[in-house]
Amino acid sequence: MFKLNYASLDLQGDIPCFEFKTHAQMIDFIDEKCINRSSQLVWLLAREGSQDIFISENHLSVQDFLENKYLWNIRGEYFLQEYSSYEEAQKVALSMYETSSLCYINK
Repeated sequence: MFKLNYASLDLQGDIPCFEFKTHAQMIDFIDEKCINRSSQLVWLLAREGSQDIFISENHLSVQDFLENKYLWNIRGEYFLQEYSSYEEAQKVALSMYETSSLCYINK
């Protein structure tokens, strides 16, 4: 099962989780949700258990990443979040990396 936690910019309340039987169904859902909002948002995409985080202002790039990144074509829990700027998305991404020893410069 593919689970997508989708936090839209105008989210009120808890982040909804959508379940899909196939990877392609999840990608189609992302296209449906994001297609008319491309020039207004920045998307952050993450997958549970992975240190890879993808950020883009183009939802087609998000879809392309999901389709072509081999390790992202596996069942599990995914997180797609919308932000109004790269700055906001980058701050969240940095906080996601804080469990890694490579997050900050060691002096």
